[in-house]
Amino acid sequence: MIRLRHKLAHGVARGMLAFLASACSGPAPGTKADATPMGDVDSGFIGGEIDSGIGLLFVPVPAFGDTFENDGKETKEGGGNTISVRSAAFTLVDLRLIGDAASGDSRTSKDVVELAWNKGVSEPIPVGYENAPAGMYSRVRGTVVRFVITGDVELEGGEEAAYEAAQDSVSLPVEFSLDLNLDPGEGKTLTVEIDLKAITEEIAFEDLPIEEGTIKISPGSEAMDTIEEKIESSFNVAE
Repeated sequence: MIRLRHKLAHGVARGMLAFLASACSGPAPGTKADATPMGDVDSGFIGGEIDSGIGLLFVPVPAFGDTFENDGKETKEGGGNTISVRSAAFTLVDLRLIGDAASGDSRTSKDVVELAWNKGVSEPIPVGYENAPAGMYSRVRGTVVRFVITGDVELEGGEEAAYEAAQDSVSLPVEFSLDLNLDPGEGKTLTVEIDLKAITEEIAFEDLPIEEGTIKISPGSEAMDTIEEKIESSFNVAE
């Protein structure tokens, strides 16, 4: 069931610069910065809810620190690798609400949205369209132009390694269903999940080289192509 919530809010989303460096080389766990959201923070949200228009709360799933198996890629010993995500960051451009009212103008679109989370931080990052006019909205559409995902993986035989996948110049279309009706003067807030498990679980980590304890997934490789393909379908409104 789509989460719809109502409360007081004002302001617009602000981008955070240089997220790639922050996500890849953030402070050690337990530091003050490590416990602070690193993404595009909209100060107009109060308690994660918006008073008027449409608010989107972006959140990574699963939570950082949780582990999962890439069951589709068995090791020689059988079973999959154990994977976790340490940080994730995405830059989206032209993130717009699609519907029967003002699609594409400044009330229903954002030129740039920065989303970034570090280890230990998976709080929702709010993006508000507080001036969105009343009407039916069917979906949200945008383009990921850069991203970085880091984490850890347990390989065959119990060997552990870090991994990193980063692209600073891509064009990955993302689109997800919204399916809501906004009445005049109403505010609705929805949670949008980014499925990091789906993005990384099909990577054959056993086949990738390790350099100084880190698997760096190269642009143009089969593994990177898989990640990019999965990113395109990984944004969805929470049920």
